[in-house]
Amino acid sequence: MDFSLVRFAQINAAALEQFSDWESGFGFPWRDTPNHMQNDARHLDLSLWYGDTLCGLCFASPSGARTLVRIKLLEGKPSEPGEPHALATRVIELCTFAVAQYCKIIGAVEIVIDSPLEDAVPKYMKAGYQMVNGDLVMAVEP
Repeated sequence: MDFSLVRFAQINAAALEQFSDWESGFGFPWRDTPNHMQNDARHLDLSLWYGDTLCGLCFASPSGARTLVRIKLLEGKPSEPGEPHALATRVIELCTFAVAQYCKIIGAVEIVIDSPLEDAVPKYMKAGYQMVNGDLVMAVEP
């Protein structure tokens, strides 16, 4: 894998255009993300790319006290049968890394995922999250 091809960008028109080609069964409201961005200047929106291929999307927002950041939405590009995309096993890890850096900038000490999809929980646990009262939580070291 050529890690020089991995990059983050905002969720923009190019990301939403590629997302529209995904066969996503989750129904996450990615097209509404620009509206949320206008209403919440503290948000973090990420598109994860490998070269020109969109591999993941993430939207997060800090709590009012900025003690934690909630990942509201995180989705990886569905892999074609027998042909996973280059970052198929790394979307959670890379997006979590970016959110953790944002936490450090604003002084937040936790990343929280409220009511995660049941099938995704083992993947998040493997990435270092812990289940706490139905939420996935990861401590962020300063």
